[in-house]
Amino acid sequence: MRRFGILLPLLPDGSTLAAFLPRIDRGAANRTLRCRAAVANTLVAGLELARGGALRLDQGDAWGEVSVHRRAAERSREMSDATKG
Repeated sequence: MRRFGILLPLLPDGSTLAAFLPRIDRGAANRTLRCRAAVANTLVAGLELARGGALRLDQGDAWGEVSVHRRAAERSREMSDATKG
């Protein structure tokens, strides 16, 4: 969930869940297993944050990409900050 906290303000609203995945080196031991674990952990973290109201997840189609959206209050604060600077 820490990764979401770091990346959510930096990535565009509506970024795919894949944008929140950690980088795993091609030569890493057990790379396939690590990639699967990263996808599962990222999805669970996103679901927990969505359940708590920190963000919203959308999926347009079955088996489609999942997009991550900020809460409306956070978007408003960012827009306000942008107009001040």
